[in-house]
Amino acid sequence: MDIYTAFLGVSLKEEIYLHPPQGYFYLSNIERSTKILVLQLRKSLYGSKQSSHVWYGTFRDFAILIGFKPSRVDGGVSILGDKKDECTVIAAIVLYIDDLFILATTDLIVDIKKPMQARFQMHVLGTVSFYLGMNIERNRDICPIDIHQHAYIMMIVEKFGMDKVKPVATPIATELHKLTPDEESCNQNL
Repeated sequence: MDIYTAFLGVSLKEEIYLHPPQGYFYLSNIERSTKILVLQLRKSLYGSKQSSHVWYGTFRDFAILIGFKPSRVDGGVSILGDKKDECTVIAAIVLYIDDLFILATTDLIVDIKKPMQARFQMHVLGTVSFYLGMNIERNRDICPIDIHQHAYIMMIVEKFGMDKVKPVATPIATELHKLTPDEESCNQNL
């Protein structure tokens, strides 16, 4: 899912003042030459330093409201535990900037998306196949999930011109002596 209003319209807790943009005219009785005009920012703006922090706090509070707990390992992951067994994870939401994906059963995903779509303006992108440079492939018949970075590796190989390299034999010892537990790790007499 892509939350396209993530950084817009979230109330700020800090007091932030800024100079008005060029071309902004403010009509008042105050003579402009003696006073410097500043504006107080009440909502976050895309690109401001506070916007990502405020957005994360807003999303974290919402995730807690619908029953999720923030992961102790990664702040971008929220976990929903089973009501009977708190150690069993039944769903997870992975948040990266303004994109997120939900890991759960199909029925539970629908139940999680409803309150999210009511709270945030979002675009549902469907089943995840590529995320943060990783290809995610799922075979629904036999249920494995394969995660690999083949496209990223090929991009790096091409970037450094290694895609045109021809393989050559590398000299290496063909017979290596495996040490027994009572042998020393190196020959100190050499």
